[in-house]
Amino acid sequence: GKGMCYGKRDVHTSGAEGGCQVQDPYITEMLCGEPWGKCTLLGDPHITPFDRKMLGSYPASAPYEYMVPINMYDHGEYQVVTSSQITIHGRFGYTSVYTSAASTLGVAATGPLLHGHTIAVAYVGPRPQSPAYRGWKVTWDGTEILAAFPSTFQRKDINATFATMEPTNFAVRARSTIGSEPGPLPSYVFNLGVMQEVQLYVLPGDELCNVVVTMRRIPGQDGLCGNFNCDWNDDSQASLKSKGLLYPIATAQSLFPSILDSPQGWDTATGPSPDEIMDMCPQSVKQNAGCSGTPSEMESCLFDACSLAADGMSKKFSLGGLLIQVTHPRGRARVIHGFASLGSVAGCLAVVYLWWSGRGAVFGAGYAPLPRVGVRQETTGASDGALGYALLPTEEAGPL
Repeated sequence: GKGMCYGKRDVHTSGAEGGCQVQDPYITEMLCGEPWGKCTLLGDPHITPFDRKMLGSYPASAPYEYMVPINMYDHGEYQVVTSSQITIHGRFGYTSVYTSAASTLGVAATGPLLHGHTIAVAYVGPRPQSPAYRGWKVTWDGTEILAAFPSTFQRKDINATFATMEPTNFAVRARSTIGSEPGPLPSYVFNLGVMQEVQLYVLPGDELCNVVVTMRRIPGQDGLCGNFNCDWNDDSQASLKSKGLLYPIATAQSLFPSILDSPQGWDTATGPSPDEIMDMCPQSVKQNAGCSGTPSEMESCLFDACSLAADGMSKKFSLGGLLIQVTHPRGRARVIHGFASLGSVAGCLAVVYLWWSGRGAVFGAGYAPLPRVGVRQETTGASDGALGYALLPTEEAGPL
């Protein structure tokens, strides 16, 4: 790493006149050993490797490259960290909200640091729940742990905690996308190794999570989090692709047990492609997104905003045991989950038609958020259990 991971040699300090060696409350201390670093997986996910700072200064000669995230929009299980001591995998997939670009659905770790044991956490659904963490499970060697909230789990090579925590204590932007509620949030923390050389922080959301990997550098490591050689310039998307790290691993190499299988459809994109989202995103959405930072940060932020706007072109109806999603402008309608009688299906189709026909003005507006529409279910008393449905004004609409 050209010495960049170990600082400078022949450092001279002065103790004269109350210099930094003795001036209270400051001391001078020389640190030895491998450095610590932090890698984050946020949103789609946008991955900030160990060698790329999330905030702070960057070289004036290349300000647009230093903070470039690794954007992973495809589904699969990927190598987040590979090393002689620990292997960390991330599962990326599609959700009912983010149907075009994959999000982080889970993380798992194993290796000599854990004496061959495997810790894994993943969203299992089968649908978003309240509170959100109820849709998640954690396993240790395939056996569920941390099932209660709050709870802890301890072995000689792991110290795991499931409790309310402040996400920004682990990374400045750990609340990205899913941590908008103020105050501490239900979170998982896994301190791995006898000396706790690796920490995994997981903030579970409705269907996706944010992950912060904090660890001491292991010589020779690599993965989507970068090679951690303290050189930001060799962690580009092109570099990772040349090493085969942008391709998912084989199913046989998965670190996730079957108990942590993701809900059906996690590996199938049903929305427009990322390129289509950006092409069709209204200029008003981009202007109101409030994005800032380097061009690379702006690009990632704008994609998230445009993805949310694209989701605004979809509407979910909870009708008679069915959860139906109808999407503009492609005209798709699908049953997300549930079942119902013929009568309730007919009622569902009727209300979808009413909603659809009442939104004609939206078709030419691109991906713009739609106003909220609620649905009230009313029993008709018919012998087949048919149900009637009425559209409610926005102010009456409750959560669907």
